Amino acid sequence: EYSFYLFFITMTYALRLNFAGFVRGIGKKKAFVFSGIINVLFLLIFNVWFLAYYNLGIKGYLLSIILSNIVAGLYLIYIVKKQLCYSYKLFDKELLKVMLIFSVPMIFNTLCWWIVNMSNRYIIFFNLGTVEAGLYAAASKLPAIINLASVIFQQAWQIAASKEYDDKCSRVFFSNVFKCYSAGILTFGSFVICSSDFLAVLMLKNDFINAKNMLPLLILTAIINCYSIYFGTFYTAFKKNIMVMISTIIGAIINIAISLFFIDSYGVWACVIGSIICYMVIVLMRIYDTNKMINIDKDFKITVPALVIVTTQAVCMTYNKMFLSGFMFLLLLVVFFKGYSIEIKNILRKIKTGGV
Repeated sequence: EYSFYLFFITMTYALRLNFAGFVRGIGKKKAFVFSGIINVLFLLIFNVWFLAYYNLGIKGYLLSIILSNIVAGLYLIYIVKKQLCYSYKLFDKELLKVMLIFSVPMIFNTLCWWIVNMSNRYIIFFNLGTVEAGLYAAASKLPAIINLASVIFQQAWQIAASKEYDDKCSRVFFSNVFKCYSAGILTFGSFVICSSDFLAVLMLKNDFINAKNMLPLLILTAIINCYSIYFGTFYTAFKKNIMVMISTIIGAIINIAISLFFIDSYGVWACVIGSIICYMVIVLMRIYDTNKMINIDKDFKITVPALVIVTTQAVCMTYNKMFLSGFMFLLLLVVFFKGYSIEIKNILRKIKTGGV
């Protein structure tokens, strides 16, 4: 019934994304950000117009997405119109070959991520029923906050990594970024785990509140996934991305295998644990493989204890041990303040003197 609308949603989204990537690639970062704001703003305007004023229902909602993509896309075309040049004479077979070799593994990688993210819901649905599948789907909303933070970071990190990978000081640069990223994502994730009960009340209504016990471990899964995103960016920077696909395929297989094998015994928790192990395997494979490209300092003496603390905190919060969870959060802060005291002092000094 809605295939016409879905077709144009796909087309307009793809075109907007294409021009947005071009704008970001030529360094117009403000225009790239502003295009996203335009997209959201006009989506809101068209939704109010079609839903509240004309009462078009689902068709109005889908039409809002199409038109907001078109408006944002036209803005991007206007921004880059001087840089655009279309000619069949410029067609380069060698360049096309290089781009396909680079992009095909990324396509399969994206498909595998979709399998990782969606397979658990189908496994739960077919084995435990719609109620458990609905609870799992509802609980998966909150970890999206962590994933959103990592995606925002990746937008900037991907550009920086591509520019810096052949620099003589790249190892130091990547090591420093990793320390800041790891500390930031673990601290933020730990805070969200502490607040998971409060956030569950806000985000999970009615019977869906029963899914709140899944939240801490699902948030832990999202935190681990942030590390896979960080190391996955190296494959883009170095243009050697076969292993990024292979690691995700292996992770997807492990996730499905654990979920199917243990779901009769442990229910929905088999899928939760399967996801954690899946992401851990992907991260470890990527750490091992990217060492061949550039061996950065992972600072394991800080990172590993911090991960253990956050994992323990997630387990405590799963069993509603809020006091222990809060204690773990404070302990994590102590670990980072003690381990990165020099870096923190340098940052504070720069802020005080106006250097940042």
